[in-house]
Amino acid sequence: MFRRRALPELLVLLLISFGFAGSILAYRALYPDNFDFLTSDEVWLGFFTCVGAFWLGVKIGDEESDSPWLRMLNDFRIGTGLNLIVQALLNYLDLLTRSLFLIVVGGAFAALLLGAARQFFRPQRARWSRALS
Repeated sequence: MFRRRALPELLVLLLISFGFAGSILAYRALYPDNFDFLTSDEVWLGFFTCVGAFWLGVKIGDEESDSPWLRMLNDFRIGTGLNLIVQALLNYLDLLTRSLFLIVVGGAFAALLLGAARQFFRPQRARWSRALS
């Protein structure tokens, strides 16, 4: 049985960052009036806490699954759950304005990017062994 090669850690972090950056851009495009109320500190703090919490969720739920859809769902579920907890705590301490859009859409974007990268970076042997079985 062939073991799957894991994605490089830097690539995982970059893909998660791209997912949450995409959600910030989507929020800015869809809700420009609400986006203008956010300070740059809130945007950056929200971005870095979301990326960090989602990355930690991916590390916690780092299990090999035969189904890439289940792996993507697991990444989204754990990463978004941790994000909600961290953001609620920061909102309670009045350090950050919670943005459900950033958490959910960014988590979905990040999970989709990670799932696509895992499909793209699968070794050839694993593809052939799966096709033969």
